[in-house]
Amino acid sequence: MAARSLTHDTVFVSYSRTDWKDYAEPLVENLKQAGLQVWVDQNIIRTGDDWLDKINEALKICNRLILCVSPEALNSRYVKVEYRYFFRHDKPIYLIMCRQAELPPELDGIHYVDFKRRNELIRQLRST
Repeated sequence: MAARSLTHDTVFVSYSRTDWKDYAEPLVENLKQAGLQVWVDQNIIRTGDDWLDKINEALKICNRLILCVSPEALNSRYVKVEYRYFFRHDKPIYLIMCRQAELPPELDGIHYVDFKRRNELIRQLRST
């Protein structure tokens, strides 16, 4: 999805690279199959692009974030930037627990969905 086709209805997916194949990629495919617009950095950022500019643009435009929770994701500098941007701008954050991890204080009060029950999250996103 090119940056110019981003809309406020687009869902930003934040994840750790270590979780791409087993968790983030299947989730993204499920979201797309459900008819949701998704922004994820895979195959969107091209050689020569300033990837941080592309991510920053998507953070500003997207109005919902799904955080694929894992220990690596919560320790990732870039994942923290992404979810903290949404937190500071009072934009909805949805947590999907891919691999068990202790949530940081700013995310601790947010209900999460287990990855195996991701269809519940997708239904929720479609209804909002």
